[in-house]
Amino acid sequence: FNVTPNAIEAIAERANGTLLAIDEGGQSNMTGPQYQTAVFNLAEGSGKHRLTVAAAERKVRRWSTCITISEEIGFADKVKRDGRNPAAGAVARSWEIDVDDAEMLNDETITKMDGIRHNYGHAAPVFIQYLIDQGYPQHIDRLSKRIKDAEVLLSNIGDAPQKRRVSGAAAILLVAGELAQEVGLVDAEYDLRG
Repeated sequence: FNVTPNAIEAIAERANGTLLAIDEGGQSNMTGPQYQTAVFNLAEGSGKHRLTVAAAERKVRRWSTCITISEEIGFADKVKRDGRNPAAGAVARSWEIDVDDAEMLNDETITKMDGIRHNYGHAAPVFIQYLIDQGYPQHIDRLSKRIKDAEVLLSNIGDAPQKRRVSGAAAILLVAGELAQEVGLVDAEYDLRG
C-alpha cells in the first residue's frame, strides 16, 4: 500500500471484477485522514475527476471489486492515532478481522495450501457454470432476492444504517460462499454463517 492515491486508482481499476488484495497497509506512509480518504475512494468504485493540461476532462477510472488490506493496526485505530475520529461511513465500509489468536499452521496444512496455489484459478469456471446451470443469468431477481434474504438474517430493520450497509455487503459474500458450497468448491461442513 506504499503508493500514491493516483497509483492506487490504477491498481483498483485493473482489479475490476476480481479481488484487490493490498498487503502491508501500515507501509502506506499516509496520515490517518489520508488513509480514511483512500478507503472512501476505494469503496466508492471510481477515481477522482481530473483535467488534462488542455483543461479537457480525463477518463475517470472505475472499478467494482472486493478489497482486502492487511496490516497490524486496524483502520479506526489508524485514524484515531492522528487525533481524528473515523467517519461512520468509512467504518461501515471496512471490516476489521483480528487474527492474533489464529491457529498456527502446521507443515501438512502449508503443503496443502501450496497445492492450492499450484491449481490457482480452476474454481472460477466451475462456479460460473453452476450459476449458468441454475438459471441465474436469466433470472437475476432470484439471486437478488437470495442476497436480500441473507441481509435480513444478518441485521434487523431497526439497526443503524452503518450496520445495514455492512450487512448488505456481508450478504453478498455469504451467498457467494453458499453457492460455492452447493457446487462443491467449499466443504459442506464449513460454517459459512458462523
